[in-house]
Amino acid sequence: MPSSPRPASSLKSVLRLLSLPKIWRVGPTPMIAGIVLAVIVIACLAAPLYVPYDPLAIDALHRLKGSSAEHLLGIDSYDRHMFSRVVMGGRISLLIGVGAAVISVAVGLVIGLVSGFFRTADAVIMRIMDSLMAIPSILSWPLRWWRSTGRGCGR
Repeated sequence: MPSSPRPASSLKSVLRLLSLPKIWRVGPTPMIAGIVLAVIVIACLAAPLYVPYDPLAIDALHRLKGSSAEHLLGIDSYDRHMFSRVVMGGRISLLIGVGAAVISVAVGLVIGLVSGFFRTADAVIMRIMDSLMAIPSILSWPLRWWRSTGRGCGR
């Protein structure tokens, strides 16, 4: 007599596939953070559809006006609408962040491919990385400041 399939275990596997992703099952914090991030991204990308004023336009009649129903974040000292400037500035910030991530992935991919295919390049890249990691970042900031301000080195 052939054994019949187990409906309970197959039902569990189907429910497991249809359930929330694993990161959402960890707790509410990752889900809330993801929702907040998605709302910010959508709000910045859809900004031209709902921004009430031009972010660069000058409104001299309402100079330094506080927040109100008409001006959500008020007017700055240059007579510009702050809500429009913040939301439209978020688009530029998103563009810079995504661009930096794409560039870093591309550079890392090239370095990884060169390092993987050529053993001597791998040794050179590893020595460069070892020298960069030898100085803790907490010590590199004063060195950068010292160099950028022009103090030291016989000046």
